[in-house]
Amino acid sequence: MKKLFILIALFLITLLPSCSSSSKSNRNNYSSNEAISFNKIELWNSKGSAYKQTALNTPDGIISISGNKKDVYSIISVFDGNKISLEIYRNSNIIYAPGDTSISCIDAVSEGVWILESLSDDTHNLKLISTSGEVIETISLSSFADMARKARSLLYNSGRFFINCGDEIAILSDSGQKIANHKMPSADKTSLIAGGDGNIYVVCYYDDTTIIYTILDETGIEKILEFTTNNLGVFGGNEKFCFFMSNDEGLFGLEVDGSLTPILIWEDCGIAVIGIKKIIPLPDDEYACLDAGGISKFIKVDPSEIGKRKVLVLATIDNINIIKSTVSNFNRDNCEYTVIIKDYSEDGIYDKNKAIARLNTDIISGNCPDLILFSALSPYTYISKGYLLDLYQFIDNDNQIAREDIAILKQLDVNGSVFFLSSTFNIETLVALYSDFGDAYGWTLNKYLEIEKIMPPDTETLHNNTRRRFLRQISSRYINTAIDWKTGKCDFNNDKFISILEASARVKENPENPAEMDYTYSSVKVAKGTRIASVTWVDNVGKLAFEEKMAGCRLSYIGWPTVDGSCGSDIYISAPVGICSQTDFADGCWEFLKYMLTDVDINSFGRIPVYMPFLQKQIEQAKIEAPIGGTQISNEDAERFFKLLGEINNVAVYDEIISNIIEEEASLFFAGEKNAEETAAIIQSRIQLYVSEQFS
Repeated sequence: MKKLFILIALFLITLLPSCSSSSKSNRNNYSSNEAISFNKIELWNSKGSAYKQTALNTPDGIISISGNKKDVYSIISVFDGNKISLEIYRNSNIIYAPGDTSISCIDAVSEGVWILESLSDDTHNLKLISTSGEVIETISLSSFADMARKARSLLYNSGRFFINCGDEIAILSDSGQKIANHKMPSADKTSLIAGGDGNIYVVCYYDDTTIIYTILDETGIEKILEFTTNNLGVFGGNEKFCFFMSNDEGLFGLEVDGSLTPILIWEDCGIAVIGIKKIIPLPDDEYACLDAGGISKFIKVDPSEIGKRKVLVLATIDNINIIKSTVSNFNRDNCEYTVIIKDYSEDGIYDKNKAIARLNTDIISGNCPDLILFSALSPYTYISKGYLLDLYQFIDNDNQIAREDIAILKQLDVNGSVFFLSSTFNIETLVALYSDFGDAYGWTLNKYLEIEKIMPPDTETLHNNTRRRFLRQISSRYINTAIDWKTGKCDFNNDKFISILEASARVKENPENPAEMDYTYSSVKVAKGTRIASVTWVDNVGKLAFEEKMAGCRLSYIGWPTVDGSCGSDIYISAPVGICSQTDFADGCWEFLKYMLTDVDINSFGRIPVYMPFLQKQIEQAKIEAPIGGTQISNEDAERFFKLLGEINNVAVYDEIISNIIEEEASLFFAGEKNAEETAAIIQSRIQLYVSEQFS
């Protein structure tokens, strides 16, 4: 019986993932991982210890963190719609809010936290703030104003202040007198860290190299270690290790001789951190971490508390910043799945076209991601090839999210299906006088041209208008009706599209002249009659009312002209994500999309939530208090906002190749080398060929 147990245990060990696997492992390794619970298998086959990640409840806008004992201090940037103020938090509680001052850096000590504070009159002070927020000590830096203005980070060690000024390190006594100044090596990024041996070190980061220097009071700095590894971070140590180092594999203790001791391996613990900025050792082998998702703690636990999670690969080809926070938060809160971001540009090493080619190669070869971020990528090619799942099947079978909970579901519909979702959106529209347009939400191309023909010489129809810009705005909206991505058929060789070309050729051009810029608010120009319509971005529920408040009169929201006078406003979504049809974990992908919908701070500035309960809550709050960047609204204002939203049909997610084809061919038409009918026929032929290739 004992031999049988040993054989079974050895077999189970072979099922566990390799300890050397990193977050950049091949997708085939990810998809083969089944959920293995350590509640059932009390074995821990990892180079590191078992850790769980828990979030520290702090607001968004974290600039920097520091820690001492069990306390984590942070600088939080707060925007109230008019100005940015900086506040100091101790763990989850605010302890210091000085108002109109700048706090450039902090360092936690046993009594509280040292800060470098700058006032508007260019005076600068070092202040010691107690754990409860009282100012214990103030040291003037008026003699070192230039140094204080350049300060990036601060350390207090053995009665001395070390200040990183970017190009130099300044060392001050505890009374604020300068002890030494050391020139810094040129680097992409530098950081000051306190080693566990009591010395202060400088870490210099380059594209693919990280160098650690020790600071010598008299002779300057001396190089001690160099690493040639990407995505590496080095942080201050404690009594166990001189430094701590993070990389794609995990967190390690690092000594001055370069030796590494594994502390936790991300994949083994089911932890996926993104964009680590700082790690701080805490008592009891705990660690605080600042990454894209905010501040969290790594807490050591018994291996039986760790369950292996299934890995979902989210493909991106460009900027991952817009999704990093949501991914980090999901990974902390979900016990069954972990999302790994796979950036096909390799952080900009490959350009957009090469990144897309790399993604497509993976998909064709069967190494498909589970999710795709379409913020810089057209989804329509993937829709046409059947690579994306219709999300209605998930929405209609979910007991938490219903169709009516998605505020822009109608606009996201593509020929009877929905293939991607986003958490927030904005609206682009044009405002005009209500006395001219009334309750209309659109205007025809003919009306636009008639207005242009009769308007006074000192009046402009639109600001910074050119034929090319006008064509792009009008045709981009038409593209969504001209192409059926389910059948692969398109229709540009018709009277409607010809009228778009002809109208674009006739518009009066008034390209922006910086030397003659008039900075009067745009809706005020509409109210004064010097401009017929002005573009506005509706980025909060009080923006429409704000435009009318600025104009001092009622406005219409007509959007860009259209052939038939239908609504010309557009919805812009922030981070559209779709589920790949080849995924093995469709339910897990849907859990991520649901989480993304609700991972929104409804008090944040500049975005409107897609999740209808949040949107309605914003509306109710705006009736009581003006939102950031908007104004307090009435019931009628709320009705007009939802009326505009309901009239909009178009989501501004475009295929750049198609838009470029239209602009290329139209340029010959504008130059008089072809007529509108010939141009439309050529555009039809080229776009049909491109769309057909997507179906091949």
